[in-house]
Amino acid sequence: MTNVNPPTSDRRPRGFRPRYIGYALVALALLLGLVSSGLSGLLIMAGLLGGGFALYTVVSGRKGLLGFPSRGAGALASVGAVIVLVVGGVVAPAPSSDPSTAAGESQSVAGFAATSQADKDRADQEERAKVAADIEEEKRAKLEAERAAADAEAARIASEEAAQQAAAEQAAADQAAAAAAAQAEADRVAAEQAATAQAEADRVAAEQAAAAAAAQAPARSTSTYYANCTAARAAGAAPVRVGDPGYASHLDRDGDGIGCE
Repeated sequence: MTNVNPPTSDRRPRGFRPRYIGYALVALALLLGLVSSGLSGLLIMAGLLGGGFALYTVVSGRKGLLGFPSRGAGALASVGAVIVLVVGGVVAPAPSSDPSTAAGESQSVAGFAATSQADKDRADQEERAKVAADIEEEKRAKLEAERAAADAEAARIASEEAAQQAAAEQAAADQAAAAAAAQAEADRVAAEQAATAQAEADRVAAEQAAAAAAAQAPARSTSTYYANCTAARAAGAAPVRVGDPGYASHLDRDGDGIGCE
């Protein structure tokens, strides 16, 4: 009986990404080549890494880190890597035994690092300045909004007070006008009552005078008699007043003491 073992899986645990680690190492190697020797160092490091990965594909037949699809592609990549190495060696500066040159190169590396740090510091300073400016602008806008709201509230209160003052003044004016009208009406009524009373007093006095004159008239005017006002006018005696010759009550119908008016 044949014992068949189940195929073993070579899957790595989820989250394990060796390819990303390899990419990071390749990038770090290229950066070191660039920093140490400039363009030539970058080309040489790229040729070495590319040639190594290409040879791995040619020997093992696997894609490798750079993903070459076949051995032929790996061989072509190896040739390209050799060309890159040659170009890097050509553009590389000639070695110098002058200490000042080495010092200059180290100073260049230090200057590059210092420049990068200075750029970073400047960027941070600009970012902080921008944030501070934004905060200041926000404070200024908030202050202006609060000031505008306060001005609007003050204007509203002033408008309400002015309206209340105008209403109070109008009410006072209406009250004064009503009082003046009432006083005028009272004065008119008092004047009418006084005039009526005076007229009544004058009438009573006239009647009393006419009655007194009529009582005395017969003794003083027995020699003159007018039958009516026509006769008195014909005689030229009209109007005939109380005490005049010929005055009689039948000539003074309204009793005001004057006959044949």
